[in-house]
Amino acid sequence: MEEKSRAAGAGKVVFLTGATGHVGRNLIPRILGEDDVSLLIVLVRAESERDLGDRFEKLLSSLAPDIDPESARLRLQAVRGDITLDRFGLSRTEFQELASRVTHIIHAAANVRFRQPLEEARRINVGGTRNVMALARLARSAGRLERIAHVSTAFVSGDRQGIIAEDDLGCGQGFSNTYEQSKYEAEVWLRQTGQDLPLVVFRPSIIVGDSKSGATSAFNVLYIPLKYMARGLVRFVPCSPAVPLDVVPVDYVCEAICHILFHGQDCLGQTYHLCAGRQKATTIGEVTGLASDYFRRLWPGKRSLRLRFISVHWMAAARLVEPCLRGTWKKVVRKMRAFFPHLKLIRFFDTAKTEAALRGTRITCPVFRGYFQVLLQYCVNTNWGERDLEVAPAQLVPAPESQRA
Repeated sequence: MEEKSRAAGAGKVVFLTGATGHVGRNLIPRILGEDDVSLLIVLVRAESERDLGDRFEKLLSSLAPDIDPESARLRLQAVRGDITLDRFGLSRTEFQELASRVTHIIHAAANVRFRQPLEEARRINVGGTRNVMALARLARSAGRLERIAHVSTAFVSGDRQGIIAEDDLGCGQGFSNTYEQSKYEAEVWLRQTGQDLPLVVFRPSIIVGDSKSGATSAFNVLYIPLKYMARGLVRFVPCSPAVPLDVVPVDYVCEAICHILFHGQDCLGQTYHLCAGRQKATTIGEVTGLASDYFRRLWPGKRSLRLRFISVHWMAAARLVEPCLRGTWKKVVRKMRAFFPHLKLIRFFDTAKTEAALRGTRITCPVFRGYFQVLLQYCVNTNWGERDLEVAPAQLVPAPESQRA
């Protein structure tokens, strides 16, 4: 503890929530890659100190080979706590001691489930944000706090269409799920009460795996329909193939957050869209087309992999049919129905401020079709996260010349 305390006074001390989540665990090696970060403190929910130790070891092992677990121990510390609790469940003394050390806060914890009850979503996404800002205020009063990153979502825009500006928030929009609404409410609360804090808001769009390895720990959102496609359980898509889809790989998101937070100029009080933007957004037609072609090359002759686009009016029909379904088909329709509201939205997220903040770096959002096959191969190798990655992953299925990046 004395060694870590001495190190904490020599450089940045970063406090991270959501360390075991998809974004959080990908932020860790990048934060530790900052030369002037002397200590990274991660908040981990655990039943006991022994459970905390087990979870910490599991987290360390999951970070390899990006970082060496043994060297990471010198600069990485876990604190047992829960963001939904006052002071994270720490004693007043523990909370004050934590605040006295922190120079940077990255709040990446969230409940991302679409179908959760609204009050549960608020408890985590709004209440958790309030508790993190309580730490920030105490750290500021201790004289060490420099910057705070709040990881939100581009989908606080709800059901808006057209061009969504980075500063837009309350524009009379509705919401298709409680995740969007609770994240919006958290941002509203921050704007109302956090203007005196050194705050930077980041809004990623649909986050997928690493663009180079395909690795992901979260097989949700885009991965759900892709899995059903691969298993021949999705035959129709009730929308126009031209509907835009904004997708970003997790490595781009984390590299952008770290650069802007630690090195960005004039970033305080700003909101940044970590999105593909109009120029690099894909479409539902391109996603399903590329996926269908890939799966058919992998499993020749499987006719059920061919998809058809049908009228959006069939979305209402799905609600009528669902009560009559049983087993797998009922599960598929129920899960797919959560995505239906997004299949009719024509919108693009402006990224002008983000691009300006990253200018002069090598950090740029890659084109979707250039890394999509890598994502699919990772899904196949792990059976959508149901088994560990094979030691020697199968080779990528060759794509036709016309589809190569």
